This record gives sequence, C-alpha cells and structure tokens, in this order.
Amino acid sequence: KFVQIPYKGDMSMYILLPDERDGLQQLVEGWKKDELKDMIKHMNYTLMNLMLPKFEFDYEIDLLKTFEKMGVDIKPVWSSIHPTLYVSQALHKAKIKVHEAGTEAAAVTVLLFETFSAQRPVYPMELKVDRPFVFVIRDDISNVNLFVGTVNML
Repeated sequence: KFVQIPYKGDMSMYILLPDERDGLQQLVEGWKKDELKDMIKHMNYTLMNLMLPKFEFDYEIDLLKTFEKMGVDIKPVWSSIHPTLYVSQALHKAKIKVHEAGTEAAAVTVLLFETFSAQRPVYPMELKVDRPFVFVIRDDISNVNLFVGTVNML
C-alpha cells in the first residue's frame, strides 16, 4: 500500500506499507532505484482517512569521516578560497517529527514546518498504518528524496 501526503511548497511525505506485518525487510531489500518515481507517476488520487502513528527520529553523522571513507578530500575546496582556511569538523544533523498537527523536519540549520493538506477526490478510503513502514519526504519538483526512513516499532 502506498499513500502520498502533500505538503505546501511542492513537497510530500510518502508512506509505503508492506502487505504483511513482517514484510518491511522484504520491501526495503527489494526496493529498486526508480520505483518510487514510477509509483508516483501511476498513482490514483482519492480521499483517504489515514491513521498514522506519531514518530520522531534524530540522526547525526560526522561528514569528515564519511568523506574520508569515500576517499574524498574536501581540504582543497576550502584552501582555494583562502590558503589558511580548513575544515576542522563537519557534522550533519537531521530531525523529523510527525504528529497530528503535521510534520517538523530539520537538517543542519534548516527548519521546515508544514501542515498536511488534503486532496478532495471522490470516494474516501481508509488506511491504517498499524505495522512497520517506510516513509519518504520528497521534493516533488526536483524528485529529490529529502528524508527516507523506516518505522519498525509501533
């Protein structure tokens, strides 16, 4: 099962709910690169009563260590601006909080707060997210996934 929750500003949250309660791992492992893009292209719009649990995630990564593991040296980028300039630490922090009032998402120093905006199609459906699922917050114009995660514990 698949649902789009449109936000203001050409962004959406997508919920991908496996058919089986224990099907999250299979869904994630079987995921193909452009699958979400194809699903969005072929989806049908309908009014929906969505029951989604509240969830919150914090994520932090040391980018210098990540770049180092990838074999990328970012020092020349900064030294070309000024010879004495260097990066001593680079951290990326992200947070997402989903609750009944909407979604709060922040990455580094960017804070984005959007509220759900409902589409008004003809027949209401009901989707109860009562098992582990995948979520994606995506910029629908550039097709860039901004946040991707799984919720395992309900």
